[in-house]
Amino acid sequence: DPPLSSLSPLPQCDIAWRAERVTRRDLPLAFRHAASPSAGGGAEQGPWCFRGRLKQQPCVLTSQRDASVRIRVRDDLHLLPTRLFINDRVELEATGQLLHGNRDGVPYALE
Repeated sequence: DPPLSSLSPLPQCDIAWRAERVTRRDLPLAFRHAASPSAGGGAEQGPWCFRGRLKQQPCVLTSQRDASVRIRVRDDLHLLPTRLFINDRVELEATGQLLHGNRDGVPYALE
């Protein structure tokens, strides 16, 4: 992994966060247990979470692998008490071809 000092911020890809309650229907079926009453929410309302989204969505960047290629980045995040759900998608700007992420909007979870 590169040292943190070698990384540079991408101001055009800043994430805005807001606190909100998540409901089970906000999450993909496979992850709905994360919003169960035992996770801090009621029958319909799940726990408080932080929802993050790129301030400028999509964010368009030059690819780090090929300076002649422009990519479009979309990112949606849910930070719950025990998990971070990440739904990031990266596409070629010219064609819309998906390079990374799930076309159906299914996030992956980090515990």
